Amino acid sequence: MGDVLIRQGVTQVNGLLLDLGVSSMQLDQAHRGFSFRESHDGPLDMRMDTSSSSSSSSSSSNAGLTAAAVVNNLSEQEISDIIYEFGEEKAARRIARAIVQERALRPITSTNQLATIVKRVVPGSAQMKKHPATKTFQALRMYVNDELNELKQALVTAEKVLTKPGGRLAVITFHSLEDRIVKQFLHQTSGKKKQEPVYAGSYLDRMMMHSPEKHDMIDDDDDISSSSSSSPSSTFAIINKTPITPTAQEEDDNPRSRSA
Repeated sequence: MGDVLIRQGVTQVNGLLLDLGVSSMQLDQAHRGFSFRESHDGPLDMRMDTSSSSSSSSSSSNAGLTAAAVVNNLSEQEISDIIYEFGEEKAARRIARAIVQERALRPITSTNQLATIVKRVVPGSAQMKKHPATKTFQALRMYVNDELNELKQALVTAEKVLTKPGGRLAVITFHSLEDRIVKQFLHQTSGKKKQEPVYAGSYLDRMMMHSPEKHDMIDDDDDISSSSSSSPSSTFAIINKTPITPTAQEEDDNPRSRSA
């Protein structure tokens, strides 16, 4: 986001809306490789930026990496860790084992092929309301696109460009890890007491090296809505103390909003 703003010559904005994750348009384009639906079979790509390659100069450590490269080249343990950490999938080890067994017979190259592997080994697949490959596809997409680091960088950029009083930052998250990153960032930048690192000791901690700038903090007892309680380093004030979730009517009108 920072690079785009620089190219457009934008140094200040009045508001930013970060709508995280994959879009409905991308899910519906089979050739992008995001969908596990049988009717949307396509190459196992999942890159947000399809112009990137492994030799790209992108700042992302995973630049140019496709989902096919992940499932066909990483170790069983690495695949299991990715699916468990990014997808919060309890059957991660079983899925990783099945992937490694399948690729020993033939390369895994399509979305249907991967979805079939996952469906075959996830317990209770037939009774699930959601497709059993939902969490695995989510995990691979987030890893391939380095989405959590991209989010952290976007939040730091937001702090730099939202310099006018009254500016607004709104973030739509669809995953508990995204939610925690945003909450931690706002706790730090609104002057509330610093929280413990979200990923300490986990596989994600080894992959996520970027951290928002540290700020001086004030006590939890202070009222952040009061101007007298803001410390010199506070750059945000939290307006909504609890997340805004979709209404039942919105979920009926737009089922994909249920995770927001």
